[in-house]
Amino acid sequence: MGSSRLPGKSLMAVWDSISLLEMLVRRMRRSKRLTQMVLATTQKDEDQVLIREARKLGLEFFRGSELDLVERFNQLLDNRNENYDYIVRITADNPMTDPELLDEMAGLLDEKDLDYLSVKNMPVGIATDFFKQRVIRELRNLPLTNAEKEHLNLRLLNYPNLYNMYFFEKFYLIPHSNLSFTVDTKEELHYMKILLKRFEKPENLGLPELISAAEKTNQIKK
Repeated sequence: MGSSRLPGKSLMAVWDSISLLEMLVRRMRRSKRLTQMVLATTQKDEDQVLIREARKLGLEFFRGSELDLVERFNQLLDNRNENYDYIVRITADNPMTDPELLDEMAGLLDEKDLDYLSVKNMPVGIATDFFKQRVIRELRNLPLTNAEKEHLNLRLLNYPNLYNMYFFEKFYLIPHSNLSFTVDTKEELHYMKILLKRFEKPENLGLPELISAAEKTNQIKK
């Protein structure tokens, strides 16, 4: 909830009365590969409304460190005491994250022993990234900068030779890589509402439909 540019954005309505968070959850529940979803937020009083929303959506939740995202993810893993192959980071300011793309990326993990999987040359806000659980555990014990603590993948990007990373791309998406479906400002929220109001069930939108609609709209550029 602590966005500096658009405070409280996660619970702002993006289609009818559906919030960004709920739209994202609805879309992610279409995934065939996600085994669990947990809302990882902070212990700040202002984030209590997120907990109420999580309960309403039947979503598990965890409250941890505010600024140290590496520590928050490790606290969550401590709390659950379970062994996962990979942790998927999905953020509520990307309500149109695509579940089929997520599943396709997960399939790569069956073939490659990766520490980190992300994307390149794609529209912003449609994809996720995957971290091997062991890597998140190891990050906790490294002398991270404040920026590396706040951004979960930054240490890996700063030291690419130390990690087995892969950046997935789909060739048909490259010409559309200038598009953005992230909501981080009032203007982007307004655009997303305009884009989605033409659809009856935007939670079921596939990438081709979404991109086609965006190309026909005055899309916000990166």
